[in-house]
Amino acid sequence: LRAGKTACRQKRKRSPSSGLVAFVVDLRLSACDGRYQCVIMQGSFLGDATCHAQVLKNRSRGIFMKVGLVQFCVGPDPEGNAEQLETMISKAAEQGCDLVLTPEASNIIQPDRAVLNQTVGMAEDDPVFRMAQRVAAQHSILLCLGSLLVQGGIDGKLVNRQILLDTTGAVINSYDKIHLFDVSIGDGQHYGESEIFTPGEEAILSALPDSEAVLGHTICYDVRFPGLHQTLAMAGANVLLVPAAFTQKTGRAHWHTLLRARAIETGSWLLAAGTCGQHAGER
Repeated sequence: LRAGKTACRQKRKRSPSSGLVAFVVDLRLSACDGRYQCVIMQGSFLGDATCHAQVLKNRSRGIFMKVGLVQFCVGPDPEGNAEQLETMISKAAEQGCDLVLTPEASNIIQPDRAVLNQTVGMAEDDPVFRMAQRVAAQHSILLCLGSLLVQGGIDGKLVNRQILLDTTGAVINSYDKIHLFDVSIGDGQHYGESEIFTPGEEAILSALPDSEAVLGHTICYDVRFPGLHQTLAMAGANVLLVPAAFTQKTGRAHWHTLLRARAIETGSWLLAAGTCGQHAGER
């Protein structure tokens, strides 16, 4: 398990068809025997904005963190996706969110592998990444790109990389998806991620500045592997990130069950931002 550079050093810085769904959740953490556990969860459907949540990090200090979860239909054009995300992230920031999480593959979903390889570059050159740095600094928010599909893997393969930015737009930490989705799900669709991506090799933690929250980074299919989440929780994570691009079939069957299971097993909060709608290639 590797903690990022800032994980051990605190800094003092401050509708489905439309591709956008909102859900407000009040999350509270309470100290119990040196650990943090969920004590209450309340929600209501809004249907017209970004998801956002409130996390009480330390009841005695009365410190709150408001979290925005962004859901949208990712397209094959990174520039277009960056434009959509900027609007939604900015709206979440204007609503008072301190941390915003976007879905897996926030920069592109493109089933044609040749086109995908030609379209994406290195993370620092990606339109969504550049936009995220600018918007995080503009609104002074912590921003986690659920993942970007970018160059940097072995033998010409890509990596599925989650990136956490601080309030100046600088990178706090990054995590490459460990468990790759190699599945035929019975509807004529085959998902062979190991044919495209190089898997990550490290579990990653990030302690947030001026906060009791310690993030454990995961991506989508990782949620099916409890050992990773238990490792993160035992190392100190009390908030687990699960950005995803679940398929409709597997999502209906397992999404909520898996999220609840990982939360119960680890005693942690889960922040899960997913894609929605019909993507390129009728997915």
